[in-house]
Amino acid sequence: MIVDCAHYQDGRRSTQDPASIEDAAAASRAGGFVWLGLFEPGIAELKEVREAFGLHELAVEDALTAHRRPKMDNYTGSARLIILRTARYDDEEEEVDFGTISVFLAPTFIMLGWTFAGAGLGRDGFTGAFAGFVVALETLRLLSENRPWTNVVALAAAQEEISYAGAFTAAFKVDPTVAIAIDVTHATDYPGADKKQNDEVSLGSGPVFTRGSSANPVVYERLVAAANSAEINFTVQGSARQTWTDADALVRSGRGPATGIVSIPTRYMHSPNETIAVSDLDACARVLAEFVHQIDNNTDFRP
Repeated sequence: MIVDCAHYQDGRRSTQDPASIEDAAAASRAGGFVWLGLFEPGIAELKEVREAFGLHELAVEDALTAHRRPKMDNYTGSARLIILRTARYDDEEEEVDFGTISVFLAPTFIMLGWTFAGAGLGRDGFTGAFAGFVVALETLRLLSENRPWTNVVALAAAQEEISYAGAFTAAFKVDPTVAIAIDVTHATDYPGADKKQNDEVSLGSGPVFTRGSSANPVVYERLVAAANSAEINFTVQGSARQTWTDADALVRSGRGPATGIVSIPTRYMHSPNETIAVSDLDACARVLAEFVHQIDNNTDFRP
């Protein structure tokens, strides 16, 4: 099933309605970027996608194969195939639900096809990992069109809910000057939402910036400045102690990089009905790209 198919030009969606696969492929050849989401795609759907975007036949066959481990393959003259494994612990059933995300990545498009077992998607079982992954990739794509002064590294860290081991080890290896944790946060624009705990956050309201605890004040101010420069709406959340994101590990790793948190509003977190807005993914990526572009050799992140 096609979840959405959209063409982006200069970081903006060309049309609000989903495009056909043929129209999207033609638009990507003329310039811009295509985002295509498929849920539990079948052979017929993937064949149509393969023919429209010129995917390697073996890559499509690989995407249809069940995988027990993550992997990444390059196919000559075609897109890169990335297989991601997702997992969510079901408290009621006392078991782990596993899923798979197959990603075709090329300079002019990204396609995501996902399958999962179990009812709930969960914060880190699907939505959190998926949303942050898309934002990071879109940020890199925007930066590739207009190269920044500084180097940029994007990574997907494991064990955020358990020990922060992925963020600790990756940050130690990369040793960044500044680090941004991309995560999801609770949207509160529905009945029963806890606005006292999670503030006023709406779906479609753009990125959410965190103040306090692990957030470096200079990074926060520069994120706000980037959002204002790009004319993007944003929301601010306070965090008196832990942020419960990888930022809590990043700020304590190595020399302690200047750390910020950019979150995507998510309704019904930790439920089977988790919902995010594609416009928020786009807005987060544009803010991060602008934030990076404003960094030069005179930038000082010391408060």
